[in-house]
This record gives sequence, C-alpha cells and structure tokens, in this order.
Amino acid sequence: MMLEIISLQTWVINLRGTPPKEKEFSFSPDLKIVDGALCIPPSYYHFMDGNKYIVEFALHSENNKDEPRNYVVGIGINNTQVYNFPLSDREISRPYGSIDVSE
Repeated sequence: MMLEIISLQTWVINLRGTPPKEKEFSFSPDLKIVDGALCIPPSYYHFMDGNKYIVEFALHSENNKDEPRNYVVGIGINNTQVYNFPLSDREISRPYGSIDVSE
C-alpha cells in the first residue's frame, strides 16, 4: 500500500477575529501530512486554552501534481481538548477561480 504524502507549503494560524490586514502567514516549516495525520509541534505554535483559531492552508500532493487544495477550518481549545466549530461566511476565504458557477 502506497501512502500519499502531502505537504503544507502555505499556511496560517490566527486567533478568530483577527482582521485580514493583521493575519500572519507562514511559509515554513514545510509541514507534512502522512496518511491523513498532521501534527503542529508546540515548539512551532502554542495554542492557548480557551481560544478559537482560524487555520488556513493549501495542500500540495507529492504524488498528484494537480492544483493545490485550499482549506479554512475553525478549531478551538477548551480544557486541553481540541474541537472544531462552524465558520461564518466572512471567515471562509475562497479564491475567485476556485468556485464553479453554473451558467
């Protein structure tokens, strides 16, 4: 069985509510997703308990050279437990070319 290796070359983690002009983007380290698992080491980013974060990233497959896939997810930390939460329309960013519109 061949495992698909996917890399995150562009990603950002910000507190929920951070204005777009104040968002901090990261191009390193080049994090890896192997067999569906991603780990962000605490030495790189420390998630504070009781906060909500918006994580934006683009996945690039090393096996399939198609267009990268862009994602925006909401995660929260409560009593050291991680949970996801739904995003508002304003928190979801979609590049203009990524939405198919029927004519």
